Amino acid sequence: MNSFSKKFVNKSPFKQRNQSTILSDIEHKSEEFLNFPQEKARERTDNELGIKPDKDGLMEEQNSFPDGDARRHYNAGDETSRAIQDKLKYFGPVTKRVAGIVGSNVGGLIHEAQNIKEGRPVRESVEDAVNNFAGSLSSVFSRKTSKKLFDKFYKKIAPDGKVKDSPIKQKDRKKEYEELSERFDGFNKDKDTLIIGRSNSPRGATFQNNLSKNMGVQSGKMKNRVKNSVMLKFDDGGFKYITQHSKR
Repeated sequence: MNSFSKKFVNKSPFKQRNQSTILSDIEHKSEEFLNFPQEKARERTDNELGIKPDKDGLMEEQNSFPDGDARRHYNAGDETSRAIQDKLKYFGPVTKRVAGIVGSNVGGLIHEAQNIKEGRPVRESVEDAVNNFAGSLSSVFSRKTSKKLFDKFYKKIAPDGKVKDSPIKQKDRKKEYEELSERFDGFNKDKDTLIIGRSNSPRGATFQNNLSKNMGVQSGKMKNRVKNSVMLKFDDGGFKYITQHSKR
């Protein structure tokens, strides 16, 4: 850990996690082995919803869209199934598809079991698993057809995956951004911006950060050079990779 990272973590209010659970370890290692299908699903969902970073590099919550959560889990089931099929290139097409669908749902159940263990309502996890299952079935078609199936048919009947009384609420990203920016020495809100990559593994958080950074750079809103960076690990097993950039 470089001196900046040590300084950042030492004054960070977020408690660091030293031990991971068996379920989270399985999930993290599987995600890396399959080349991050969950992150690809998040990127695909952003594209389908038309989500782009604003002038500060912040992006709208996928869950703020009526079908955002259902679409993300549908896409996650789809992308995970495809990732498994890609690993089984020497098997026949039927075997690969069946293995992809089964494996995707096993992975989804592990993920939801972890969420329930951490306190998320059972109903919410069940709805997420249903959307994951629907997405895994759509993996037998092209991604274009999969999207059409969701837009024209599935979203009309899909559970939204959001329990109104859930004790686990989406963080206020604006507030989070402001709190994090205060911990970057020399951060100037008029000249600098932060890119925050979130995932359940360090490589995944870096991957997500790079996706958001590239979108910001391509839109001409920020420079590519990283001025400062830090990787944070949290009690729930999640990671955040945060980078500081100059605005254009």
